[in-house]
Amino acid sequence: MARLADAWFNDPAMQSYTASTRHYGFHATLKPPMALRPGYRREELRAELHDFAAIQPRLLIPRLQVSLLGSFLALTLAQPLPGLDALAAHCVEHFEPFRQPESPEAAASRRRPSMSARQLELLDRWGYPYVLEEWRFHMTLTSSLADPPVRTALLSRLQTYFAPALAEPLWLEDLCLFAQPDRSSPFRLQERFPCSTK
Repeated sequence: MARLADAWFNDPAMQSYTASTRHYGFHATLKPPMALRPGYRREELRAELHDFAAIQPRLLIPRLQVSLLGSFLALTLAQPLPGLDALAAHCVEHFEPFRQPESPEAAASRRRPSMSARQLELLDRWGYPYVLEEWRFHMTLTSSLADPPVRTALLSRLQTYFAPALAEPLWLEDLCLFAQPDRSSPFRLQERFPCSTK
């Protein structure tokens, strides 16, 4: 799956459709990006993630599919997976002590008229509106696509392109730590932390 995604993102013909996606990297977010709270060190976060992952059971994801989410395309679950929803919620809550709260100005800039009252509540509490029951598993494949015909054409192309990988179930076996030196730099994978095999 990752090899297919890398080839997709690096296809010269797709560069204009994948710019923002390449910045964030091919992943599924469990805990939204955050700045580390003053007083904590990255080594402490790493150690906590190591211990946390070691007691999380591996999860079998029966099948993924290519879907349109708003104006972008992503790999999504073909059927609900409550265990994965619970893991994402647990990550948000467990690692909250490490998150530096945003300034009131930065928080206000994230507010959108289209957000529901619940999403605004989540934004204020957790720094992001799409967590807990508002979270949806997805692995982004394109930037926002304004042109509906382009979305339709790329959806068909991606369904065919990923078909061999999507025919098989996959395991969620690791939790990963990503980092960026500054807001303009791409996210980079720092380390994988294996989940429990018991």
